[in-house]
Amino acid sequence: GLARSVQDGLKKGGANIVFFDGITAGEKDFSALIARLQKENIDFVYYGGYYPEMGQMLRQARATGLKTQFM
Repeated sequence: GLARSVQDGLKKGGANIVFFDGITAGEKDFSALIARLQKENIDFVYYGGYYPEMGQMLRQARATGLKTQFM
């Protein structure tokens, strides 16, 4: 899909892909994912999913002080 194509393009451009993961539509708790982003000190996240989950994820991430950029 789209996320895999973006991943391939980033790799070709020399980006370091730390991890590739997915979420379930309708998911509400992103604490485990946010903790992993913090632990791995991730600079950038490409999100290829739907906007309701993205909004919830961003709110939770910002509440923890996570400064990672999302696209």
